[in-house]
Amino acid sequence: MTTNTTDSMPRVDEYRTSVDQLHFSDEAKARMVERLAAAAVEDQQKNAYVTPVHRRRHLPLAAAVSALAITLALGGVAYATGALVSLPQFIAHLFGNEPQVEIVDKIGRPVGVAQSMSGVTVSADAIIGDKSNVAVVFSVAKDDGTPFEGIEPLDGGLLPVGFSESIDVDFPLVTKIAQGMGATGSSYFYDADPSDNAIQLVETRSYDDLGNASLVGRTMTARFEDLKLYGEGEPVVLAKGRWSLSFPLNYEDASIELPIGQAFELATFHEDDVANTKDEFAPIQATIDKLSVSPIALHLSYTANQKAAWTSGESGQMSEHDSKLSDALLGVRVAVSLTDGTTVEAESYGGGAISADGDVAHCETNILFSQILDLSEVASITIGGTTIEL
Repeated sequence: MTTNTTDSMPRVDEYRTSVDQLHFSDEAKARMVERLAAAAVEDQQKNAYVTPVHRRRHLPLAAAVSALAITLALGGVAYATGALVSLPQFIAHLFGNEPQVEIVDKIGRPVGVAQSMSGVTVSADAIIGDKSNVAVVFSVAKDDGTPFEGIEPLDGGLLPVGFSESIDVDFPLVTKIAQGMGATGSSYFYDADPSDNAIQLVETRSYDDLGNASLVGRTMTARFEDLKLYGEGEPVVLAKGRWSLSFPLNYEDASIELPIGQAFELATFHEDDVANTKDEFAPIQATIDKLSVSPIALHLSYTANQKAAWTSGESGQMSEHDSKLSDALLGVRVAVSLTDGTTVEAESYGGGAISADGDVAHCETNILFSQILDLSEVASITIGGTTIEL
């Protein structure tokens, strides 16, 4: 059995995991999860396009209250005179390091597209990406210059606020259907400057099954509705309205293709693992079908020698068996060795696509790095114990 999901249908059990980390009462958390589950099921019933593969979506803490997708009406678009968060500031927030200007000039762009409604302006400030991955920072500012009230940061600085949202890239529908295209990603709010009148929304998207297509040169459209504060009781509406922003993904793709055909090892999995009746499980062997690396991410397609036999979970949820199997098939760990002797480690966190094919599974994942890499300083990349020299 194949489980079908789309980018607009995040897994409800992942919402529950995220909500469990919030500083709300158990009753408040339960109410939030119930509302999210009901809305997700309704959204799935209305969605006319589903993908023929099994997908996992990794969401950070605040995404539990900010990632429901709905259809919104388009409004007029205004063009801001300048970004509230600069490209270097966005890179510092996402990655922490200060890469060479030449790298930033290739993979990132300021945007500066904005729309005002009901006394609030939403602006797309900056983007950074490659052929399969993109990250965008939006600012949400009150036009009267006063800060949003009543928002207390959670652990780690994330904010318990969220839009209803829908973010699309203009790939033709026929291409999406033919290639089974889908996306995984994350969504969260933070406050870049607590003293000003704005808060920031970060959206990341990793697209799989693109084939020879690329995000570069496409148009992204982001639609938002009603900014809400989540906590005890019902959500509080901070700003009511519908905002729609469209902008080109006009950065350069700095990815390089790497040799393929190598064997590597994934995590372990066994049918009895769910029942915990066995202590040892056979490792999953895989073979690299496609591999590329950019300054921000590694893109990997591979064939695993594990049958992807899916089971049925509750409506809107993934069964424990399927969750463990997905974690195993997409559990890729990467170590990037630099010429200065340091190592950058990364893993997929369960995001990607799995397509069943008899006794094997075809998998695809994008693994984002914790810092921007200068590819000229990368000596080798180790994937599941197999090292590939650059």
